[in-house]
Amino acid sequence: MASYSTVLFLLVTILGAEGLNQVTESNNNDTLPDIRLPHPDWYCPKITSKSKSSSSFSCSCDFPHTLRCDGILDYSHPRPPLNRITNILKKLPNDSFVSLLDLSLQNLTSLPPKLFSGLSLSGLVVSTGRLSKVAGKAFVGLEQSLTALGLPNNQLKEVPVQSLMLLDILEQLDLSSNTITAVHSLPSLTSLEHLDMSRNYITDIAAGVFQTLPNLKELLLSDNSLQSSKISHYNLQHLSYMEKLSLASIISLSRFKFHSLICFLQILRIWIFSSTKLVALR
Repeated sequence: MASYSTVLFLLVTILGAEGLNQVTESNNNDTLPDIRLPHPDWYCPKITSKSKSSSSFSCSCDFPHTLRCDGILDYSHPRPPLNRITNILKKLPNDSFVSLLDLSLQNLTSLPPKLFSGLSLSGLVVSTGRLSKVAGKAFVGLEQSLTALGLPNNQLKEVPVQSLMLLDILEQLDLSSNTITAVHSLPSLTSLEHLDMSRNYITDIAAGVFQTLPNLKELLLSDNSLQSSKISHYNLQHLSYMEKLSLASIISLSRFKFHSLICFLQILRIWIFSSTKLVALR
C-alpha cells in the first residue's frame, strides 16, 4: 500500500490546501484524514476480482473521488485483471469520476502502454513492491490531467524518462524507495515542483541534470549513497526556484569541503536538511 505521505501530497494537489482544511482534527500520522464528500451523490465504485479468478483484489474509497485497490494479481489470465479495473473506471458517469487512483497490487511488475487512456486522473499512485518496468506510453491519455504521480516502494532501477516526458502539467513526482542507482537524465517537466528520490541507491548525479526541471521547489535525496563530491553547484545551478533540499543520512554538512556549493545555496535561499541538523541558509 502506498504510504500516508504519498497519498496525502496527492490529495493536496487534487483538493488544494483549503480542501484539506476541512478534515477533522482527530486524525494522526497513522490514519488518513476524514474528508467530507463535496458531492453528496458521489458513490464508491464496486470493483472486485471475479469469483472464479485466481486473482484476489478489492477496491475501496477512503476519500471522495478516490479509489484504492489492493490484493494479488494473476497475470496468467488472457485478460489481465488490471484492465478490468481501468475499464470499469472508464465507464463511470461524469458525476462519479475518480480523480485519485491508488494501485497497491502484488505481482504487478510492469505498466503496459495506454493502460490509463480514457481516464482523467489528477493523481496516480502505483506501489506494488515489484514494479520494475514502465512502458514509454504507459501514461498516454493523462497528459493534460495528471498533476501528481507516485511510484514509491517498487523496483525501478532508473528514472522512467520516456514515460514521464509526456506529462506536461505534472507538479508532484514520488520515486522514493526504489532501486535507482544513478540520475543521468530527467524528463523535461516544466511544471514539476516536488521531486522525491529518497531511499534509493543513488551514487551519481550528472552535472546539469536538473535543468529540465526549471521550476522545482523541493528536492528530496535523503537516504541514498551519495558522496559529498557528487553534490556540487554544477548539479543544482539551474534550480533557481528551489526552496528545500533534503540530504538527510547522506552526508554531514559540516564535512562539506566545497564552499562554492554553500555560497550557491545561500544565494538561492534554500533550506537544507542534513543528517544531523537543519541549516537555514536565509
